[in-house]
Amino acid sequence: MSTQPTLIDYKVLKNENCYGGCGIPKATLRIKTSDLIKITNAQVLDFTESSPILEKDFN
Repeated sequence: MSTQPTLIDYKVLKNENCYGGCGIPKATLRIKTSDLIKITNAQVLDFTESSPILEKDFN
């Protein structure tokens, strides 16, 4: 059986929880980031670039 790897950018580790949904407002998943990584056996990598504008606005 072949599966695709799960990749998570290391910046997600800044968040205690992750949220996901299916388009239904009352059906949102909240999961601890550490649990998401553990359950999916995710590889945590540095693969995104930050926008200087967003860094200014959100940091």
